[in-house]
Amino acid sequence: DSETLSLFFAARPDDAREGETAQAEADFSQTLRDWTQGIGRRLPAAADLLFTFLCRLEPPDRTSKILEVMWPHFLKRLGDDHPHATAILAFPDHGLPPALAALEEHGLIAVERPDAPSSFSLLPSSFLIHPGVAEAARAAAPANLLAAADEELGNYWYASALHGLKTEMAGGGRLVAESGRRAAPNLLRRERWEDAATLLERMIQRESSPATLAFAIPLLRRIVAETEGTELGIGVVGVLAQALLGAGRSAEAERLMRETIQTCVAQENFRLASSIAGDLLNLLQANGRFGEALTLADEMADYSRRAGLGPWTQLLDEGMRLQIMAAMGEYEAVLRRVEELRPRLEELPEKSDQPETANPWNVRETLLDTSCSAALHTEQWEMALALNADRIQYKEARGADALEMARTRFNDYSPLLRLKRFDAARALLQKCRAVYEQERAIPQLGKVYSALADLEDEAGNRETAVAFQETALRYKYQAGDPNDCAISHHNLANYLERQGADPARVLSHRLADAIICLQIQSGGLAQTLRNMSNADLPPTPPPFAAVADQVEQIPGVQFRALCARLPQTLPDGDAAITAVWQLVQELTQQKHTELLEKWEPRLQQFATAANDNAQQEELLPVLDDLQEKGWLLRDPVQRIWAGERDAAVLTAGLDAQDSALIHRLLEILAQP
Repeated sequence: DSETLSLFFAARPDDAREGETAQAEADFSQTLRDWTQGIGRRLPAAADLLFTFLCRLEPPDRTSKILEVMWPHFLKRLGDDHPHATAILAFPDHGLPPALAALEEHGLIAVERPDAPSSFSLLPSSFLIHPGVAEAARAAAPANLLAAADEELGNYWYASALHGLKTEMAGGGRLVAESGRRAAPNLLRRERWEDAATLLERMIQRESSPATLAFAIPLLRRIVAETEGTELGIGVVGVLAQALLGAGRSAEAERLMRETIQTCVAQENFRLASSIAGDLLNLLQANGRFGEALTLADEMADYSRRAGLGPWTQLLDEGMRLQIMAAMGEYEAVLRRVEELRPRLEELPEKSDQPETANPWNVRETLLDTSCSAALHTEQWEMALALNADRIQYKEARGADALEMARTRFNDYSPLLRLKRFDAARALLQKCRAVYEQERAIPQLGKVYSALADLEDEAGNRETAVAFQETALRYKYQAGDPNDCAISHHNLANYLERQGADPARVLSHRLADAIICLQIQSGGLAQTLRNMSNADLPPTPPPFAAVADQVEQIPGVQFRALCARLPQTLPDGDAAITAVWQLVQELTQQKHTELLEKWEPRLQQFATAANDNAQQEELLPVLDDLQEKGWLLRDPVQRIWAGERDAAVLTAGLDAQDSALIHRLLEILAQP
């Protein structure tokens, strides 16, 4: 009514009252508190107590479903500590319907009532409370009421998480993550640090979106501060580091992990040392530090054995080592080992009779993910699709979130593309991009734009492929994974070359790819060197500064900054370019030698035929066949038979390989 409104909205010159107060903030807050507490004094006892309970709930928990379950538990916990709790318990439906009606009538709550049937005595509803009103009610509430609400809500969501764990392979994984998010505020207010840390860890294991990590990190920091120096505190540091790593704050995460591992080993807490070493291993791998990661993988496996951890944990240790091997290009060895391990994955019981720190589903998915990656790199497309189908089945069964499912399905794009199933590949990538954009998943957006570039290049749309790959580079530099950046430089160089772009621009991206691969010791260096050995390179390499200037023309590509934080296998960018150039020259010479050895018998035939018209007639079909296969030797060989000996004239317009063969043929003819 107008009297109530006048409490909140002071008169304006135009006497407009459209929902925005003209009072100062402090005055408005005090008016809101006075109004809330005044209304509360006029409420029936059950409604007053219910309002306090609702205000203590987090907004998403203010639903009829939770209220009907939790209200009697809350009243029982209060018991004799509240003058009306026991009496309200005896009311029909514990007094809920009339109490809610009173709160709505007095304007303290708004009720949303979707049209849907319900087995509960209340219709399915959500209860909306103004944040200022809720704050005022909490400020006036006795401490024991707030504590009782926190305790019961914490118990409710903790039990929900346990149920989710038991039913994880039937879709309960989402409930585990949701329960962690909903329980944490209540558990922290009750100083149940271990319970809160446990649920937060399970949550970020199952959901790694930026929003989830942003929610978890400050709560984990508080738990670390409150439990500093205890075994629990040491363990939570590892969980915090895992969350920081997922959020892209790798330097802070690495410092925390290394300090905690040292502390654990000194205290002979090898179980925790093994767990945190696994998180550090992921960090090193994400930053392309594969040599360090392999060393740490051996240390982690040793920690697990010394801790007496069971077969699932030891299998996960091996799976993480295989991931590093795959990143270093040892694909066939990875595929063989995973196939050897798969029967054991099926035979091992879900419940181990030994202590474990690994979840069976995580072990299976890690090994399948690694073998799927190896199958992709070895171009075994049907095998890759089959392996990924197994991964999707496992993830769907445990209720993985939309982002994780999109990341898993994304792996199908490459085999679909190579199998020429273009429509299916394009539809898949568009669906994945929509999820990644919704979740603001920067690393995944880099990958999906790179995949779209691959698709457009395969379709012959060179300009679009270049544009998509440049977009991918921007996202990948934002995410910071050097191996991913190298891949996009590699692909962009290929697209630019096919487009007929400036050779200096192509070479700069090839060298950017090569520098990163060399510094992080990536298995991708071999392909990069092969590409460069097949190209028409200038006599001397460009300086690092020129390469950086060229690639940094793409907005967001901070190549210098990336190189500065890479492992220094070579001392600087110029030294890396010199080493790459030398490797390319060695590879070119090796290929040159192998080429001439392979062709020597045929070149001897061509040389002998120079003075024998009959032999020339016999060899003409051979030259025609070679021409169809791309060896442009027919014209220069026939001109040599006609008496031409000028190498420059004979090799004009030929590539390096054809030119090398003509030069060798002239050498043979010049011999006595």
